[in-house]
Amino acid sequence: MQPPAAPVDSGYDAAMLSRTIAVKPRLSNHLLYALSMLFALPFLGGGALALLQGIRQYGTGKNAIVLIVVGVICVATGLLVVGGLRSTAAANSRSEALQARYPGKPWMWREEWMNRSIRDSNRVGAIGMWIFALFWNAISIPLAVLIAPSELAKGHHAALLILLFPLIGIFVFIAAIYQTLRSIRFGTSTCHLENVPVVPGRKFRGDVEIGNDTVPEDGYHFRIASLQAMTTGSGKNRSTTEHTLWDDEIEVNAAAAMRSPTGVRVPFELATPPDGHTTDESDSSNRYFWRLYATAQFAGVDYAAQFQIPVFQTGEAVDGSEFAAFEQRHRSEAARRQLPLSAGVQITARPEGGEEFQIRAKKTIGGMLRSLLFLVILNAALAALIHYNAPFGFRAVLFLIDLLVILASIDYLFGKTTATVDATGVKVRWECFGAAWTTSYDAAAIASIDGATPGGNNASSFAVKLKLSNGRTRILGGYLPDRESADIVAARMMADLRRA
Repeated sequence: MQPPAAPVDSGYDAAMLSRTIAVKPRLSNHLLYALSMLFALPFLGGGALALLQGIRQYGTGKNAIVLIVVGVICVATGLLVVGGLRSTAAANSRSEALQARYPGKPWMWREEWMNRSIRDSNRVGAIGMWIFALFWNAISIPLAVLIAPSELAKGHHAALLILLFPLIGIFVFIAAIYQTLRSIRFGTSTCHLENVPVVPGRKFRGDVEIGNDTVPEDGYHFRIASLQAMTTGSGKNRSTTEHTLWDDEIEVNAAAAMRSPTGVRVPFELATPPDGHTTDESDSSNRYFWRLYATAQFAGVDYAAQFQIPVFQTGEAVDGSEFAAFEQRHRSEAARRQLPLSAGVQITARPEGGEEFQIRAKKTIGGMLRSLLFLVILNAALAALIHYNAPFGFRAVLFLIDLLVILASIDYLFGKTTATVDATGVKVRWECFGAAWTTSYDAAAIASIDGATPGGNNASSFAVKLKLSNGRTRILGGYLPDRESADIVAARMMADLRRA
């Protein structure tokens, strides 16, 4: 991303800034309690009845164990919902008090921002995952146990599709257990920022405190991302999708970690672009925020934490020079690093200048199993829609999604991308089963080449993204195993492109 030549006009205004972070009026705590009980009572009451009935029938009734399991799941779901909403209500009260105390300074409206100590939000995510897992299984398991046998006895073999839902529930349970094991091993991490807020176009420093003194061999990875969360639909059809607007990642050597009384503190230095979108939560259906990710690989359970950080304009003039210097240093360091063999990229120097990059997906058993499982579930759902004569529109949409997934799977398994980069520009050739497509980009039309996360914030593969001067972007190569590999390839390409 290229910084602007002229200083950025911050457009600072206290009233405007207050509106940027202020959310719509919150419900009163009493109303939140009432709503939580209204939602939780069916689970608590129904779960308690099922649990009691299962205990009474235990040893005599054939469905007693099912009633006990469903009862425990429903009661646990109800208790987690009540606890979560009570915690939200308490946080709302504290936030309102801080808004009254620090008008016009939204980075002081959260206790963790004000104290420059931001706690890892993965713990909240783990609790949410447990709630979802319990809720999902409380519905899917009884349906599978009570409906599938009777339908199969009638010869309705399509009823086997019902078993997919508890199967999904098992995977969700496994994910929740993994998150819990991570929390037990590493505790709740805390990000300490040197200063708040983080100003677009400036560097910022801090450290992450981890509750475990084991040091990873491959070091720590820090990723900063600007995100947009868009909520569409209403009621049961309401869904939220996160889009990455900009991101960058650095690697911190394990030797940089400092011992602390509870574990280690890992220092970092990052920068945000001068034209990055600031934190804006004024519209709950269209929120902008920044997230810092910290990850490291360990034997067994890997470390991962994420922190929501405050990014605001404060009125100071920013010319983008700090960000430009940071990006230049970051690219130079990446270009000097050795590309790991696991990247699946073959780089060959060309006699006439520049380099040729052959990029193939590095297949893994986990990646192939995930693709296969997703295809099985998707095609089973499509078969069910066709079998039960669902409306044509539903079948058509799912068919198109299925076709895109099949094409992506073919690309992952058999595709190859060859990018030729020199001072004149970039030529990209994609090949699969003998077919090939070639696209060329002139050097004058290219603004930058960077590593990217096209699969979202929890992507399992990474890509090299080309940005044109008109703002459009193109993916030069995907399915790289980690962000470091994507950054190294992108830095090498940029060096070839800028080499006279």
